[in-house]
Amino acid sequence: MISLYAHPVVVNDDNETTSRFKTESDDLERHLAEAELRNVYTCFISPLIDYKITGDEEKDKQLFNLLNDIMNLARRQLDRACGHLRQFIVDDKGVVLIFTFGLRGSTFPNMIAHHAIPVTLSICESLLEELGVKTTAGATFGKVYCGVVGGSKRHEFAALGPSVNLAARLMSPKTNSGVILVDKNVRLLTSQIFFKPLPAVKAKGYTESVPIFEPVMAGENEWGQTKTNIVGRETEMKEIMRVAKDMALSRIASKFLFVSAASGTGKSTLMVQSTERVRAMVKKMKKRVIVTRNISNDGLKTGTSNTGGSPPELAKIVDFMADAFVRCTKHADLVLLALDDVHWMDEMSWKVVQAIFERGQNVLSLIGQDRLQRTL
Repeated sequence: MISLYAHPVVVNDDNETTSRFKTESDDLERHLAEAELRNVYTCFISPLIDYKITGDEEKDKQLFNLLNDIMNLARRQLDRACGHLRQFIVDDKGVVLIFTFGLRGSTFPNMIAHHAIPVTLSICESLLEELGVKTTAGATFGKVYCGVVGGSKRHEFAALGPSVNLAARLMSPKTNSGVILVDKNVRLLTSQIFFKPLPAVKAKGYTESVPIFEPVMAGENEWGQTKTNIVGRETEMKEIMRVAKDMALSRIASKFLFVSAASGTGKSTLMVQSTERVRAMVKKMKKRVIVTRNISNDGLKTGTSNTGGSPPELAKIVDFMADAFVRCTKHADLVLLALDDVHWMDEMSWKVVQAIFERGQNVLSLIGQDRLQRTL
């Protein structure tokens, strides 16, 4: 029965045969019999860090700790989604995480939309939010060889094929500018996720340019990118960083910073720049920081709706969501809750933010609102 859940290669040899006198030919025949062709989602993620050993004990220790944190974070996300971590490589070319969906034990209905793409986005976002590590990622879907490669005494389970090679090419900095790139096969397998088309790229081994796409989850809001040539607003950013520094050094009551300005005067840019500066500052202080961001959209302002049965109690929903947020973030020295355009926020969301502010002890709420819009 174990073969239904795990590939026979990973099962102990004692479970495969009772003979004490196995020969090399027996092993090779078994490995050939166990090899198979499967449709597999393969993803390469490259954390953009300085991975070189310097010889300085303190710096090298920090590097090893960071690599360990990256490994643990990726494993945690994959365990939740039931994915397989294929390799975690650190060599002269950099750091690479390779994981798959589609092997035995990681094949599901709606696999791309419900497991593969969400966990890919989650790993990249968590590395940035929790560790301050930017990434490039490439993902493909296609038929690959799944089986043992190597000799009888030294071998490993591998997934090999053109789609695997293409995923590595899409991850490469020569092709990727810091986003998640997927091929057309991934895009065609689900209609539940929007894929933004990007200019086709040249890839090694392909005579024609390869169409590529960037996945965008439904309802995902675009948070602006930091800029290096921003002018002004230094006084406001320094004040935000001062408050954040005080909170990171000593666990004090939550703080609330309200940014109100007319549309087009730089409110969102101030919040984006301040968020990234706070993140970098707290990381430099060797403190743990969690940054959550959201932009509210124009929509209904009246709580929740229910199509059948008795409506849920708003107070209970608010209590649960606020308690869950506080419990999941209490280990951090600072939690930066950055919310822009809150004039569009619905009633329940606003009550959750209020409850988090009242119950949290390490939450800095950075709230942005258009001055000309009606307040909540």
